[in-house]
Amino acid sequence: MDVLDTFLALFWILFLAGRLLGAVDPPPSHPSLSIHPPYNSFLLEQCFSLTCSPPQNQTVYYFHETTTDGAWVLMKTQSGNTLKVCIRHLETEKKYACHYMEGNNGGLQNKSSSLSNEITISILDRLPAPILSLDPHQPVYNPGQQVRLICSASEWPQLAEYQVHYKDLQYETEFRKIYVTSENMRQHNMVVEKDTAGEYRCQYWIILSGRKIFSPWSKLASVAMTDPPPAPILDLDPQQPVYVHGEPVRLICSAPEGLEVAGYTFYSGRLQDFRDVKEINRTCAKTGQYQLIVEERTAGEYSCLSWTVVSGREILSPWSNSVSVAVTDPPPAPTLVLDPQQPVYVHGEPVRLICSAPEGLEVAGYTFYSGRLQDVKDVKEMNGTNAKTGQYQLIVEERTAGEYSCLSWTVVSGREILSPWSNSVSVARA
Repeated sequence: MDVLDTFLALFWILFLAGRLLGAVDPPPSHPSLSIHPPYNSFLLEQCFSLTCSPPQNQTVYYFHETTTDGAWVLMKTQSGNTLKVCIRHLETEKKYACHYMEGNNGGLQNKSSSLSNEITISILDRLPAPILSLDPHQPVYNPGQQVRLICSASEWPQLAEYQVHYKDLQYETEFRKIYVTSENMRQHNMVVEKDTAGEYRCQYWIILSGRKIFSPWSKLASVAMTDPPPAPILDLDPQQPVYVHGEPVRLICSAPEGLEVAGYTFYSGRLQDFRDVKEINRTCAKTGQYQLIVEERTAGEYSCLSWTVVSGREILSPWSNSVSVAVTDPPPAPTLVLDPQQPVYVHGEPVRLICSAPEGLEVAGYTFYSGRLQDVKDVKEMNGTNAKTGQYQLIVEERTAGEYSCLSWTVVSGREILSPWSNSVSVARA
């Protein structure tokens, strides 16, 4: 007789007994069934506990299981609510349930609860394979990069011990053990280098009924290493020790000759203080160039990186050299006067051009130009002087009549910094 038939028979017996006594009470609340340890699968010879928990303490508990053909049968009747079960036969799936009896033993007032929830387990003849993962997971790694090997078992983790084996792809044909560890140390940290690049696998085992049961090996995890590309070279164009406000300058990042890279990244900030370093431009062009306009906010240090692509991963080069962009203001424009100052001059008359910087400003020299500033193609340098006072004398004639202007310059960090144009003066011949 199966459980359903048993319940129907009990129900009618109790029902008739209730009719005889003049009342039929509702059946007791159904209990809750739990399993410990709380796994979904177990090995042959492994044991676990079933606990039948009713709404309130009872004295008689009934534990049920399914047979190989799926039929429910009574396993055991006992006064305690916890039953120890050890697996003796290999079955694909097994179910458990329980109920209890409420009332006086042997009396007509005994009432059976309904069945508890079902617990379903699968029974295995061997452990499932673990999973070996890499953190971070990359197709290739740089020398010196840190990697964690993590061997994970889906169940029984607190019972397991682990071992990891390693094989050098270039020199070894067999795996060798590199460490054995307990559950609390199932992670292995390593630094990628020539001696650690290769293939890894792991397994775990448990002790069951005094015997050591090994899992299958995990799938292989490969740690491939590649050298980063050599550092690029960063240049400024034009190369100057200092730049004037508003002047354009190009940053040129170049990989060593013959090396094909995938792109370049430019950074601003001092490499000695990495918190100060900021990415300003990234380009996938074969030649790395970035143009900036020199001003207060763009002055500072710059560097760059190049990268190649190996197995789909970007491999960064070391840092390039640093270059410095310093900014300075040009000196104020000088003033140009004629001596003597006349509206027109007689042919053959001498006249001096005097170019003067603002008072108190020390300049390095002056340059005089002839021609109309409105037409820069017409402007020609006539004379440059390093004198502290800028003077140039000419004799008035047909070829010297026209417009004149001048510039001054200072020297900052070895570079001549030109002033803006002076005013224009006109030498007219009578």
